[in-house]
Order: sequence, then C-alpha cells, then structure tokens
Amino acid sequence: MPAGPAGVGSLLRRREGACHMDASTRLVKPDDPGWVPALFKGKKVFVLCDASGAPMLDGGRVPMKYRATDERIYLASPANVTDTHGLPLSPSGRPVRPETARRTVPAAEAPGSRRPAARPVRHRPSNGEIHVFTDGACSGNPGAAAIGVVIDDGTRTREHGEYLTDEGTNNLAELTAILRGLQAVGDLDRPTVLFTDSQYAIGVLLKGWKAKVHIPLIARIKKLMQEFRSLEVRYVPGHAGIEGNERADELARAAIAQRARD
Repeated sequence: MPAGPAGVGSLLRRREGACHMDASTRLVKPDDPGWVPALFKGKKVFVLCDASGAPMLDGGRVPMKYRATDERIYLASPANVTDTHGLPLSPSGRPVRPETARRTVPAAEAPGSRRPAARPVRHRPSNGEIHVFTDGACSGNPGAAAIGVVIDDGTRTREHGEYLTDEGTNNLAELTAILRGLQAVGDLDRPTVLFTDSQYAIGVLLKGWKAKVHIPLIARIKKLMQEFRSLEVRYVPGHAGIEGNERADELARAAIAQRARD
C-alpha cells in the first residue's frame, strides 16, 4: 500500500550531493555517494552513484528515489535505469554501505522481489476481532497508484488488490485502501482493528489534521468508521516484516505491475 507516506525514518545521515553528470554539476567526495538524476522506465528518478557518476549496487540492484527529498529508497534493475538522455548507465560494482543497504526497499517494478523479513510478525485476531490490513502503492508520486487489503476474521483470510489510476498519489492510495478495507468487513458489530502504515491517514482521520485534498474521500471514511460498534486504528511501520502489512503491499504492487503488462 501506498505508498509514500509509510515512515522508513531518516535513510541517509551523510550529505546527499550530486555526482558529476555534466560540467555544471557539483562533485561529491570520493567516499561519499550522491543522488543523480536519471530515468527509470522513462520516468525521472534519482539513483545512488559513486563519485565517478556510476550507479552503486545493492545486491545487484541500483538504489533509487522518485524524488531527491524522498526518504524511501527502492532497488531497481540496472537494465531499467538510464541517464537523462536515455543512454545506459554502467554500474560501478561498488557496494552500497551497510547502513544504506539495510534501509532500502524493492522497486515497484518487481512485486515480490523484496527480501523477506528475517522474523515475520503475524498479528492474529483474538476475542472475536476482525483484523484489516491496508496499504497503498504509487509508482512515482504522482504516478500509477493501487491498493492492497488483507482481512483476517480468525477463521479465514480475504485479500483484495486493485489498480486505481495512472495519476495518483501515495496519500490517495492509502486512504482508498482504508475505505475498501472497511467496506469489506461486513459485520460491523464485531470488534475491528485496522492496521495502516500511513501516518497521514491516521492524522486526517483521527488527529484533526487539516486536509487540503481528498476531502470528500476523508469524509466518506469518517462516516463509515462511525458505523462500527468497535473500531481501533493502529499504526504499523511499513516494510518491517509485519505479515498482513507486507501482504497488502504485495497486492498493491502486483496490481501496478499487472496494469503495466496489460
């Protein structure tokens, strides 16, 4: 799900400079990687390069951001990354520093390629609860957006993945995933726990944050929330090995990948 908005924390403490691509671009120190403008399947992104301007590698893949200021880092196949003129970039083969590699997540073009968490965490419903995990994904922000929903009522698990739009945002995807998840519960008398990795969604739905966009959607979700006899919303960190959240993310990214193949 989503995303975006899922909190990965501060990914790089060191300076994010720019490697040389032309005469006007500032060089970084030899030991300091930097984010360089590039193209990922024709879309503008930023890739992590060494001081020579060559992309660095993490497990054979290139660390990538959709925006230079983004906190979330994706891992892209080198074959899908070119320079801003569409010319291939030759990776340096230099490995990413461990502190960076630990914080990377897979690129949206390869659902299921993410390394599984070492210790998956599974939240099991108890006392008649229904657990709803929702997540939104966005390939670019704005860009192709989709959602994933996992519902566990203690006896069976239902899943739903859905492509939304070619020009969506992480926040739109996260909110829509929550709406679809709540709509799919069915039994509003049972205690329900909604798990989301979107601090934005929690803020606009529960903390009184003032929204500038998606106002009708937010109002619709709030109205539906009031129809539940008992509804609890819990924040879970994204890409932290929480089984339901990871599966919802996979469903959302699979929907984006399927749309690209169609």
